[in-house]
Amino acid sequence: MSEAAATRTERGSKVLLVLNDLFFEAKIGEVLRTLGVPFAIARSNEQFAKRLEEDDPALAIVDLGARGIEPFLAIQYVRTDERWQRLPVVSFGAHVVREQHEEARSLGVSEAVAKSKLDRFLPDIVRRHAPHLLTKK
Repeated sequence: MSEAAATRTERGSKVLLVLNDLFFEAKIGEVLRTLGVPFAIARSNEQFAKRLEEDDPALAIVDLGARGIEPFLAIQYVRTDERWQRLPVVSFGAHVVREQHEEARSLGVSEAVAKSKLDRFLPDIVRRHAPHLLTKK
């Protein structure tokens, strides 16, 4: 097993959702529940930092358009703190706001996805970035 795969396997047993849109929370949550993948939600940067410490998530999914959250600061925090640098971070946002996706990529997200396609691609995203979550019973 590669070092990267070993690191991912050792990470926690949840996906951390960083968002505050109840519609997308329900939509993403339903896909994750169907997959049998546990998740936690952070609705602020403070909650995000707290959830990182408490849950040591296997994957973080960040809404670039979330209100009340500074998503780019959250991504930057993960990428500059050595404890979280290997944490896969997937961002999502409106496909028409290309600048947001470019900024997220420049900060080091693992993947940037259009909001309109997230629920369809979510199973593959989990398989790529946190496959051990799919084998939990």
